[in-house]
Amino acid sequence: MPRMRRIWLVVTVAALLAGACGQDAGTPSPATAGGSGEAGGDPLRGFSVSPRSTSPEDFAAFLDHLAEGATLLEWVGDAMEWGEPDAGPEATAGIAAQTGVVAVTVGGWSRTEDGEFLRPPTDEAADGYVEAAASFAARHRPRFMGFGVEVDSNWRAHPDEWGRATEMFARFAAAVEASSPETSVFVVFQLERMRGMHGGLFGGENDPEAATWHLIDDFPDADLIAFTTYPGLVFESPADLPDEYYSSILDHVDRPIAFTEVGWQAGGDLGPYTGDPGLQAEFITRFEEMLAGLDVGFVTWAFMYDQPIGEPFSTMGLFDSSGEPRIAWDAWLAFAAGSRP
Repeated sequence: MPRMRRIWLVVTVAALLAGACGQDAGTPSPATAGGSGEAGGDPLRGFSVSPRSTSPEDFAAFLDHLAEGATLLEWVGDAMEWGEPDAGPEATAGIAAQTGVVAVTVGGWSRTEDGEFLRPPTDEAADGYVEAAASFAARHRPRFMGFGVEVDSNWRAHPDEWGRATEMFARFAAAVEASSPETSVFVVFQLERMRGMHGGLFGGENDPEAATWHLIDDFPDADLIAFTTYPGLVFESPADLPDEYYSSILDHVDRPIAFTEVGWQAGGDLGPYTGDPGLQAEFITRFEEMLAGLDVGFVTWAFMYDQPIGEPFSTMGLFDSSGEPRIAWDAWLAFAAGSRP
């Protein structure tokens, strides 16, 4: 199986982010900022923190495009960073408060590529995660807050420790509820693998009998169930996706859903799964069509700009590495505006 991306979007330039907004990155972000994103309403749509580079010019361009085509900004990283004053969550909340978008922060306890714990799942680690989450929730009263990234990979790697992991989430949910009752909490799964699709670029075989939807039942305290989705890893074209690819999630989930990472590659050297800009744009339009009528809180496209990471994720930006927009940018703007081209 090829090594998958490490999607931790760690902001190492908190001062630069705050400077780009002209304010302290620790300024609280109101939970009601930005678009609706309410249950049954029009989903918030946006991007992870993914400028072309950390230069002031490139970050300013990222913020300009954020204002043009987003109602949310997402950070994903180590959950302990919720408690650090100069780390990514604080910077993201500060940018969101200044720009009027909604900040979504997702803290992880395990790595996405192999499911290994970032720290042994001891009581001490759990106490640290819960304390960091509660302090961030109290400071910012966020609308959405997620704990656990592609946690199905953690279950595969450490099934004997799964009870500790789910207990950590329950404690997280209770602590956030006490600090910020209006915050919706969620956990994140990897959709393709949850469906038993381990073929294509995952390197295994597709087997619906290997689906792991039952893991969702272990998180009764989650207000939403979130997913990452990269169907270009297992489908050669967006036209190959079944019409019910996303609506069938509701056969297994009795709560609103969200998408913390959505992407389709625009290039690469990936055999039948090599992408191109046209397929990327086609997927955005098809994705919008397939979400119609679903109760979706928010949708995050993984990267606004191409990032220096491995294939197939290195060409998932809507702007290429030179900073030029792909045709998928226009498709995204139409999606963000709630209308198809």
